[in-house]
Amino acid sequence: MLLERLPLAAGRPIFGYVAAVALAGLALAARMAVADWLPPGFPFVTFFPAVILSAFLFGLKPGILTAILCGIASIPFFPTPPDGQLFGIGGIVALGFYTFVVVTDIALVHWMQRANARLAAERERTATLAERSDLLFSELQHRVSNNLQVVASLLHLQRRNISDETARTALAESARRLELIGRIHRQLHDPNGVQVGNTLFFQQLGDGLVEAEGRPEVRCQVMADDAIILKPEQVVPV
Repeated sequence: MLLERLPLAAGRPIFGYVAAVALAGLALAARMAVADWLPPGFPFVTFFPAVILSAFLFGLKPGILTAILCGIASIPFFPTPPDGQLFGIGGIVALGFYTFVVVTDIALVHWMQRANARLAAERERTATLAERSDLLFSELQHRVSNNLQVVASLLHLQRRNISDETARTALAESARRLELIGRIHRQLHDPNGVQVGNTLFFQQLGDGLVEAEGRPEVRCQVMADDAIILKPEQVVPV
């Protein structure tokens, strides 16, 4: 976002100061151009926008520099007092109000940019934490799948040392079921983030269930719409 890149002169202070002087000069030129069209009493009319733009685009210090230069440049446009002084009490009051307004504007812009910078940093930190969380979750699921396969292999090994046929059958069935759960778990939480189409996923799931039940005579055929992508958290209840 453009606002997150402000102030533009954060890493180039000289550029910011040059731009501040240029904005003050443009404001002075504009004030001189409209001097004949304005009634007396509007010395700051073109200088306020320059101060706000300088603070908004280039930061706190360039904004302050523009405010000082514009304040000095506005003095010739003050109405001349009857006593011939440079400017009277009215001019001093006007400069006081000018100072109050530009300080308020610069402070508001500065606080807004600081808040925006903190928001951008917090957004980046949140994105980093979310990415790390996804990575840890994927690694956890991968380890769970591997552990299921290890347990299934241990059951197969244990089956070889048992002579009782009923126990051997129970261990073999348990191992097949664990292997099936491990395969399904790996498909649901692929470590590479690859999403399998619905047809292939449910076909593999059906074939695995048939294999786990030891029913080779059963045939499973799945017809699904691969255009609909189901996320792992949606597939689990299905």
